[in-house]
Amino acid sequence: MYNRILVPLDGSPLAEAILPHATELARKFDATLVLLRVTMSRGEAIRETVSPDPITAAPLSIDVANQLVEAQDQAAEQYLSGIREGLASQKIACETAVIEGNAAMVLTEAVRERNIDLIAMATHARSGLGRLIFGSVADSVIHDVNVPVLLVHAKG
Repeated sequence: MYNRILVPLDGSPLAEAILPHATELARKFDATLVLLRVTMSRGEAIRETVSPDPITAAPLSIDVANQLVEAQDQAAEQYLSGIREGLASQKIACETAVIEGNAAMVLTEAVRERNIDLIAMATHARSGLGRLIFGSVADSVIHDVNVPVLLVHAKG
């Protein structure tokens, strides 16, 4: 039924709450878990590091942004590698990917590009004002993909 299960992780224990569920599904269906970490894009990093003062907004800021993105991507790769090794010791097939960009858009595109059959993710289950202020990656993904989405309310 499910061959490839996308598991978005952000490095937090809340996001990792989905792992026991995804692992059990992978065992049951002999599926591959695709662990995905979405990181800040270079554009976002530049906006974060460029000074609002045009005089000090020099190319140095772009260099700093590039270093920031490279460091976060490397940390994300190491993080996913550790999880992949733990899953491999349980005989779970696993792939990893680190992609820069907007989380909801990256997840939606990953479903198409990686032949995903199911998305399994944890959510903070915000509602009302919290959802309005912070948005909801899960909500966006549910509306933008044509595959089932398993959501687990992560308590935290």
